[in-house]
Amino acid sequence: GPAVARPGDTITLSYTAHNSGTADATGTWRDRIYLETQDGTLVQIASKFYTDGLPAGTSALRNVSFTLPANFVEGSYTWVVSTDTDNTVYERDGEGDNLARGGTALTVARPDLAVSTVTGPSLVQSGSTIHVDWTVTNHGGLASTGCVDRIYISHNGALTQFAEVAHAGPLDTGASYTAGADLALPLAYDGEYAIVVVTDAAHALDEHSRTDDTGQQTLTVQLAPHADLAVGAVQAPTSLIADPATLDVSWTVTNQGTGAGLTSQWTDKVVLSTDDVLGNGDDHVLGTILHDGALAVGESYTGHLSTLLT
Repeated sequence: GPAVARPGDTITLSYTAHNSGTADATGTWRDRIYLETQDGTLVQIASKFYTDGLPAGTSALRNVSFTLPANFVEGSYTWVVSTDTDNTVYERDGEGDNLARGGTALTVARPDLAVSTVTGPSLVQSGSTIHVDWTVTNHGGLASTGCVDRIYISHNGALTQFAEVAHAGPLDTGASYTAGADLALPLAYDGEYAIVVVTDAAHALDEHSRTDDTGQQTLTVQLAPHADLAVGAVQAPTSLIADPATLDVSWTVTNQGTGAGLTSQWTDKVVLSTDDVLGNGDDHVLGTILHDGALAVGESYTGHLSTLLT
């Protein structure tokens, strides 16, 4: 039989049955297959009836396939086969060799993945793209299928997913793989964060433990220089008497931020409203003015709109 298996695996065990007596074995008998624990306890995992007989002085190769129970206890076992366990075949004084142990031990173990390292920058500016690498090691039994790793940014206990990377194929006991991803940080990030990697995030594997499925690295994000546009010096008539009437509006926009920002083009919108609440149902957009060109810190420009009211 195999030397390594996981609970739920389908296993084929091969053994040879001998009839060392002087008479043919006929009728029906049953062989039982056990796994013996280190304290000598026999745990039956399969049995099979035979009706093909076994002539005196001959042997027969037996192959028995079965599924190891999904809740089978992990550990080290010895294969044990007992033939004619119900004593349906008369063997006179030849029953002493009906049980045999295999020479190869069986280790039953679930996979046990661990994020062993997470590597990335420790200090960055907001709005930048960072590269993160991580290593996953299997400390348990064979992981026969692939899994998905998810990468998060943590801040004040809240996780935000930034990437998902699939790992295809099996991962042997003691084996590792390294993966990486690029993460685009928002412009608004500012303060202390953590890069968090979770392996087998979709729980595709029946793991021994998920205690080590998560790894992380601290990350300090400094707010990048940014624009802070402020509108002031709005000039417009307080009343108009005409039909139609021409309305002239001017305003000044000043950058009160720490940098010019990432964009050099935006629009200014002029709204006529019966109150000072922007966005409710009484707003009327009179026009939009395109501004083209970066605005350095402390610099200003003046906008103007002339429109006909009817």
